[in-house]
Amino acid sequence: SERPLLLQNISTSKRHYISSRLSDELIILIDCIIGISLFACIFFLIYHFRNEKSLQQTLLATRILTTRGVSNLKNNQLYRSDIDPKIKKLLIEDNCHHFQTEGTISTIISSYYDDQCEFSRENLAVGHLIGKGAFGFVYQGVAMGFNSKEKVTTVAIKTV
Repeated sequence: SERPLLLQNISTSKRHYISSRLSDELIILIDCIIGISLFACIFFLIYHFRNEKSLQQTLLATRILTTRGVSNLKNNQLYRSDIDPKIKKLLIEDNCHHFQTEGTISTIISSYYDDQCEFSRENLAVGHLIGKGAFGFVYQGVAMGFNSKEKVTTVAIKTV
């Protein structure tokens, strides 16, 4: 068999050194690949478990909010017994699509309106932005004189 032109002029001991050197370089390369892969796996696991923990906290907060919302159903106008059953059925099943007169809709809207929640704009101090979305911005604010038990009440102010 013919040797490559490069190796023809090299002695046997030098050829052995070159071939052993290549295997050392190959071992170093494989070690580097394994190390990088191991580092990437550890990084991925840490990232995954942190996101999983955040997701679980979000789901827990959602569950808390929804279970607290169940207790508020008794106060909801749709669950009151004194609302007209025909209107109640239309509201629940058809999402107001069958109301044909503006008077009927305004009557229902006025049943949701609570005068006790009204207070003047001068008693509201708008703070910093705490969120935004497709339906507007939400600011933290302070309402003065809103609650008779507290002089100042922290509130969320939604703007459209």
